[in-house]
Amino acid sequence: MVYRMAAIKKSYTRIFFIVTVLFFSLHSFAQRSFEYYFPFNGFADNREYTNTVHPPQTIFGARISPEVGFLLDSTHRLRVGAHVMKEFGSRQNAYQVNPILYYQYNKPEVGFYMGFFPRTGLLDQYPLALLNDTLRYFRPNVEGTFLRVNVGRGYQTAWIDWTSRQTEIERETFLTGFSGKQNIGRFFLDNYFVLYHYAGPAVEIPDDHIRDNAAFMVRAGMDFPKRIFFDSLSLQVSWLVSFDRLRNVYDWRTPSGFEYSFFLRKKNFYCNTLLYSGDRHSIAYGDSFYKAPVYGRADFGYNFFRRGSMQMKFVFSLHYIEEKLDHQQLLTVFISTDNLQKK
Repeated sequence: MVYRMAAIKKSYTRIFFIVTVLFFSLHSFAQRSFEYYFPFNGFADNREYTNTVHPPQTIFGARISPEVGFLLDSTHRLRVGAHVMKEFGSRQNAYQVNPILYYQYNKPEVGFYMGFFPRTGLLDQYPLALLNDTLRYFRPNVEGTFLRVNVGRGYQTAWIDWTSRQTEIERETFLTGFSGKQNIGRFFLDNYFVLYHYAGPAVEIPDDHIRDNAAFMVRAGMDFPKRIFFDSLSLQVSWLVSFDRLRNVYDWRTPSGFEYSFFLRKKNFYCNTLLYSGDRHSIAYGDSFYKAPVYGRADFGYNFFRRGSMQMKFVFSLHYIEEKLDHQQLLTVFISTDNLQKK
């Protein structure tokens, strides 16, 4: 294990040296400006669960994700950096380092990323039923491509995250999806889709089978105008359907159900609630709570401060599942500094 960790650290050192030399060599080609972005994220996520579908755990740590690069012109950008995370108390994976290296194309109507780039700001809007919240801790990057196109009064996105390249012993796996939103006055319509493909290694394993797992959610809602008491208020109803197939073992299974939710905010306080009722789901990267036929959740959040690029937030969550109430507490601190042009 010691030799393996030493080899991994040596590999990361070589990667950072190469990309650093590459980016400084691009300085002569940069027509606009050198950019930097240094975000810090601290988190204490305590999950006191007693149900049978989601294990209790505490995720307590901090991450810094510095990026540097060049804005080559008003449209093209190159970035290099790394996520460096320390999970407090962890000895097996005390430090996690995920390199960052990507190209970005940016226009008012089109945005495109290619490389390994932070998922924050790109996939945050996905419902937890499709992409769970632990991804932000342990898989901070998307390794692949991301496309966003503004359409009408909204947008559509498409992306692919290549999670494992096939070798003789490693499986081929990838996660892909699309999402979008359209606004019609006070009404809005959201759509989300994810597909996880789980194939075998190049050397076949006896009695091993390819798994295709997907989920789709469509959400309709209405934003109410600002009232005297609430700063914002919205009501939503969603339809969730998932698809699961283990080739040559069982054909497509398509459980479905409905979710009802509302969101309200008053100054620094907000409340977000939901109630799911329907079939049990098995969504590869989805929240395990949706394995239950009835699931209710209420998040009560408070922003201690939110000024520019600094934010401290506390969220107390209640989970109603298996006719019991579980609870969760989440404290996050986010601070960043940069020289980016604000648009």
